[in-house]
Amino acid sequence: MKKHAVEILTFCILAITLQLGYDTWKEYKRVELIRKVSAATGRITVQSADSLYFVIASCFITELEGKSFIVTNAHLFFDDTICIKNPIITVRFEGGKKFSCVLEKIDQRNDLASVVPRDADTELPAPLPLGNSDEIGLLDRVMTVGMQYGIPWVASEGLIEKQSTSRWLFPSNFLPKEFSSPHYILSSLPICPGSSGSPLIDRSGTVVGINQGYIEATRTILSIPSNDMITCFTSLRLKDASNDKK
Repeated sequence: MKKHAVEILTFCILAITLQLGYDTWKEYKRVELIRKVSAATGRITVQSADSLYFVIASCFITELEGKSFIVTNAHLFFDDTICIKNPIITVRFEGGKKFSCVLEKIDQRNDLASVVPRDADTELPAPLPLGNSDEIGLLDRVMTVGMQYGIPWVASEGLIEKQSTSRWLFPSNFLPKEFSSPHYILSSLPICPGSSGSPLIDRSGTVVGINQGYIEATRTILSIPSNDMITCFTSLRLKDASNDKK
Protein backbone atom coordinates (compact mmCIF):
# COMPACT_ATOMS: atom_id res chain seq x y z
CA MET A 1 0.00 0.00 0.00
CA LYS A 2 2.80 2.38 0.97
CA LYS A 3 4.61 1.58 -2.27
CA HIS A 4 1.55 2.47 -4.34
CA ALA A 5 1.04 5.66 -2.34
CA VAL A 6 4.65 6.70 -2.98
CA GLU A 7 4.30 5.93 -6.68
CA ILE A 8 1.10 7.96 -6.91
CA LEU A 9 2.68 10.83 -5.01
CA THR A 10 5.76 10.71 -7.24
CA PHE A 11 3.57 10.69 -10.35
CA CYS A 12 1.57 13.69 -9.06
CA ILE A 13 4.72 15.64 -8.27
CA LEU A 14 6.12 14.83 -11.72
CA ALA A 15 2.85 15.85 -13.42
CA ILE A 16 2.73 19.14 -11.50
CA THR A 17 6.39 19.82 -12.29
CA LEU A 18 5.84 19.14 -15.99
CA GLN A 19 2.73 21.35 -16.02
CA LEU A 20 4.58 24.18 -14.27
CA GLY A 21 7.44 23.79 -16.71
CA TYR A 22 5.05 23.87 -19.66
CA ASP A 23 3.23 26.92 -18.27
CA THR A 24 6.56 28.67 -17.72
CA TRP A 25 7.63 27.84 -21.28
CA LYS A 26 4.31 29.14 -22.67
CA GLU A 27 4.66 32.37 -20.68
CA TYR A 28 8.24 32.76 -21.90
CA LYS A 29 7.14 32.32 -25.53
CA ARG A 30 4.28 34.78 -24.97
CA VAL A 31 6.62 37.42 -23.55
CA GLU A 32 9.10 36.85 -26.38
CA LEU A 33 6.30 37.34 -28.92
CA ILE A 34 5.22 40.60 -27.28
CA ARG A 35 8.81 41.84 -27.33
CA LYS A 36 9.17 40.94 -31.01
CA VAL A 37 5.92 42.68 -31.98
CA SER A 38 6.69 45.72 -29.81
CA ALA A 39 10.08 46.17 -31.50
CA ALA A 40 8.42 46.38 -34.93
CA THR A 41 5.43 48.50 -33.84
CA GLY A 42 5.73 52.27 -33.93
CA ARG A 43 4.00 55.43 -32.78
CA ILE A 44 3.14 57.52 -35.84
CA THR A 45 2.18 61.19 -35.77
CA VAL A 46 0.71 62.94 -38.80
CA GLN A 47 0.57 66.72 -38.83
CA SER A 48 -0.46 69.27 -41.43
CA ALA A 49 1.96 72.02 -42.42
CA ASP A 50 -0.20 74.63 -40.64
CA SER A 51 -0.43 72.41 -37.51
CA LEU A 52 -4.24 72.59 -37.59
CA TYR A 53 -4.43 68.81 -38.09
CA PHE A 54 -2.61 66.42 -35.75
CA VAL A 55 -3.18 62.74 -35.06
CA ILE A 56 -1.36 59.99 -33.12
CA ALA A 57 -1.84 56.35 -34.08
CA SER A 58 -0.01 53.05 -34.55
CA CYS A 59 2.02 51.53 -37.36
CA PHE A 60 4.29 48.53 -37.88
CA ILE A 61 7.09 47.31 -40.09
CA THR A 62 6.52 44.49 -42.53
CA GLU A 63 8.04 43.43 -45.82
CA LEU A 64 6.87 42.47 -49.27
CA GLU A 65 9.03 41.09 -52.06
CA GLY A 66 12.12 41.63 -49.92
CA LYS A 67 11.46 45.31 -49.18
CA SER A 68 10.70 46.58 -45.67
CA PHE A 69 8.24 49.42 -45.18
CA ILE A 70 5.99 50.89 -42.50
CA VAL A 71 2.24 50.21 -42.72
CA THR A 72 -0.65 52.15 -41.19
CA ASN A 73 -4.22 53.23 -42.03
CA ALA A 74 -4.95 55.68 -44.84
CA HIS A 75 -7.59 57.58 -42.84
CA LEU A 76 -4.80 59.14 -40.76
CA PHE A 77 -3.95 61.27 -43.78
CA PHE A 78 -7.46 62.62 -44.30
CA ASP A 79 -9.09 65.53 -42.48
CA ASP A 80 -12.70 64.54 -43.03
CA THR A 81 -12.60 63.79 -46.79
CA ILE A 82 -9.67 66.06 -47.67
CA CYS A 83 -6.24 64.48 -48.05
CA ILE A 84 -3.56 66.32 -46.07
CA LYS A 85 -1.04 67.91 -48.43
CA ASN A 86 2.64 67.40 -47.63
CA PRO A 87 1.98 65.88 -44.20
CA ILE A 88 4.71 65.98 -41.56
CA ILE A 89 5.14 62.33 -40.58
CA THR A 90 7.18 61.13 -37.61
CA VAL A 91 7.55 57.51 -36.53
CA ARG A 92 9.04 56.51 -33.19
CA PHE A 93 10.02 52.99 -32.14
CA GLU A 94 10.97 51.47 -28.80
CA GLY A 95 14.37 52.53 -27.55
CA GLY A 96 13.93 56.09 -28.80
CA LYS A 97 14.50 55.46 -32.51
CA LYS A 98 12.75 58.30 -34.32
CA PHE A 99 12.40 58.78 -38.09
CA SER A 100 11.06 61.55 -40.28
CA CYS A 101 9.06 59.77 -42.98
CA VAL A 102 7.30 60.41 -46.27
CA LEU A 103 4.04 58.96 -47.53
CA GLU A 104 4.96 56.28 -50.07
CA LYS A 105 1.64 54.72 -51.11
CA ILE A 106 -1.96 55.23 -50.12
CA ASP A 107 -5.23 53.44 -50.92
CA GLN A 108 -8.23 55.19 -49.40
CA ARG A 109 -10.72 52.48 -50.40
CA ASN A 110 -8.80 49.78 -48.54
CA ASP A 111 -7.73 52.26 -45.83
CA LEU A 112 -4.08 51.28 -46.22
CA ALA A 113 -0.98 53.43 -46.45
CA SER A 114 2.77 52.88 -46.35
CA VAL A 115 5.47 55.33 -45.28
CA VAL A 116 9.25 55.15 -45.57
CA PRO A 117 12.05 57.11 -43.86
CA ARG A 118 13.25 60.23 -45.71
CA ASP A 119 16.79 58.92 -45.43
CA ALA A 120 16.94 55.95 -47.81
CA ASP A 121 19.88 54.49 -45.85
CA THR A 122 17.88 54.25 -42.61
CA GLU A 123 17.99 50.79 -41.06
CA LEU A 124 14.58 49.80 -39.74
CA PRO A 125 13.95 47.23 -36.98
CA ALA A 126 13.22 43.65 -38.05
CA PRO A 127 9.89 43.40 -39.94
CA LEU A 128 6.89 41.30 -38.93
CA PRO A 129 6.08 38.63 -41.54
CA LEU A 130 2.74 38.77 -43.35
CA GLY A 131 0.74 35.57 -42.86
CA ASN A 132 -2.26 34.01 -44.58
CA SER A 133 -5.42 35.51 -43.06
CA ASP A 134 -7.52 32.68 -44.54
CA GLU A 135 -5.87 30.24 -42.12
CA ILE A 136 -7.15 31.82 -38.92
CA GLY A 137 -10.14 30.13 -37.31
CA LEU A 138 -13.08 31.04 -35.14
CA LEU A 139 -12.00 31.65 -31.51
CA ASP A 140 -8.31 31.54 -32.42
CA ARG A 141 -6.26 33.61 -29.98
CA VAL A 142 -4.74 36.81 -31.38
CA MET A 143 -2.80 39.73 -29.91
CA THR A 144 -1.64 43.22 -30.76
CA VAL A 145 0.61 46.00 -29.55
CA GLY A 146 -0.45 49.59 -30.13
CA MET A 147 -0.68 53.18 -28.93
CA GLN A 148 -3.84 53.11 -26.79
CA TYR A 149 -4.98 56.64 -25.88
CA GLY A 150 -1.46 57.76 -26.79
CA ILE A 151 0.13 55.38 -24.26
CA PRO A 152 2.84 53.59 -26.27
CA TRP A 153 3.32 49.86 -26.72
CA VAL A 154 0.29 48.52 -24.88
CA ALA A 155 -0.17 44.78 -25.48
CA SER A 156 -3.60 43.13 -25.50
CA GLU A 157 -5.06 39.74 -26.37
CA GLY A 158 -8.42 38.54 -27.66
CA LEU A 159 -10.24 35.95 -29.76
CA ILE A 160 -11.34 35.84 -33.37
CA GLU A 161 -15.11 36.35 -33.41
CA LYS A 162 -15.58 36.16 -37.18
CA GLN A 163 -13.19 35.25 -39.98
CA SER A 164 -12.86 37.44 -43.06
CA THR A 165 -16.33 38.74 -43.89
CA SER A 166 -17.70 41.16 -46.47
CA ARG A 167 -18.45 44.67 -45.28
CA TRP A 168 -21.70 44.50 -47.25
CA LEU A 169 -23.09 42.07 -44.67
CA PHE A 170 -23.26 44.93 -42.15
CA PRO A 171 -26.49 46.98 -42.00
CA SER A 172 -26.53 50.25 -43.94
CA ASN A 173 -24.90 53.15 -42.04
CA PHE A 174 -23.73 50.73 -39.32
CA LEU A 175 -20.02 51.30 -40.03
CA PRO A 176 -18.29 54.71 -39.89
CA LYS A 177 -17.52 56.17 -43.33
CA GLU A 178 -13.78 55.43 -43.09
CA PHE A 179 -14.61 51.71 -42.84
CA SER A 180 -14.62 51.13 -46.58
CA SER A 181 -12.44 48.03 -46.93
CA PRO A 182 -14.13 45.11 -48.75
CA HIS A 183 -13.41 42.56 -45.99
CA TYR A 184 -12.96 42.54 -42.23
CA ILE A 185 -11.83 40.23 -39.45
CA LEU A 186 -13.81 40.66 -36.23
CA SER A 187 -12.15 40.11 -32.86
CA SER A 188 -12.55 40.79 -29.13
CA LEU A 189 -9.23 42.64 -28.71
CA PRO A 190 -9.63 45.26 -25.93
CA ILE A 191 -8.16 48.23 -27.79
CA CYS A 192 -8.80 51.97 -27.63
CA PRO A 193 -8.36 55.07 -29.83
CA GLY A 194 -4.76 55.29 -31.01
CA SER A 195 -4.62 51.61 -31.96
CA SER A 196 -5.51 52.24 -35.61
CA GLY A 197 -2.71 50.82 -37.72
CA SER A 198 -1.52 48.27 -35.16
CA PRO A 199 -0.87 44.66 -36.27
CA LEU A 200 -3.23 41.75 -35.66
CA ILE A 201 -0.91 38.86 -34.71
CA ASP A 202 -1.68 35.14 -34.59
CA ARG A 203 -0.09 32.60 -32.22
CA SER A 204 2.80 31.92 -34.60
CA GLY A 205 3.82 35.58 -34.59
CA THR A 206 2.73 36.47 -38.12
CA VAL A 207 0.56 39.40 -39.18
CA VAL A 208 -2.95 38.29 -40.16
CA GLY A 209 -4.42 41.78 -40.32
CA ILE A 210 -4.14 45.46 -39.51
CA ASN A 211 -6.48 46.92 -36.88
CA GLN A 212 -8.62 49.74 -38.23
CA GLY A 213 -11.00 50.55 -35.39
CA TYR A 214 -14.03 49.29 -33.52
CA ILE A 215 -17.80 49.32 -33.68
CA GLU A 216 -18.95 51.68 -30.94
CA ALA A 217 -22.14 49.78 -30.14
CA THR A 218 -20.48 46.40 -29.57
CA ARG A 219 -16.77 47.28 -29.06
CA THR A 220 -16.01 44.66 -31.70
CA ILE A 221 -12.62 45.25 -33.34
CA LEU A 222 -12.45 45.38 -37.13
CA SER A 223 -9.20 44.45 -38.87
CA ILE A 224 -8.28 44.43 -42.55
CA PRO A 225 -7.09 40.89 -43.50
CA SER A 226 -3.41 40.43 -44.38
CA ASN A 227 -4.36 38.83 -47.70
CA ASP A 228 -6.11 42.08 -48.68
CA MET A 229 -3.00 44.00 -47.60
CA ILE A 230 -0.77 41.85 -49.80
CA THR A 231 -3.11 42.26 -52.77
CA CYS A 232 -3.37 46.01 -52.26
CA PHE A 233 0.34 46.76 -51.88
CA THR A 234 1.32 44.37 -54.68
CA SER A 235 -1.15 46.13 -56.98
CA LEU A 236 0.16 49.58 -56.01
CA ARG A 237 3.76 48.50 -56.64
CA LEU A 238 2.91 46.97 -60.01
CA LYS A 239 1.08 50.17 -60.96
CA ASP A 240 4.12 52.25 -60.02
CA ALA A 241 6.44 49.94 -61.97
CA SER A 242 4.14 50.24 -65.01
CA ASN A 243 4.10 54.03 -64.76
CA ASP A 244 7.91 54.14 -64.47
CA LYS A 245 8.23 52.29 -67.80
CA LYS A 246 6.07 54.82 -69.63
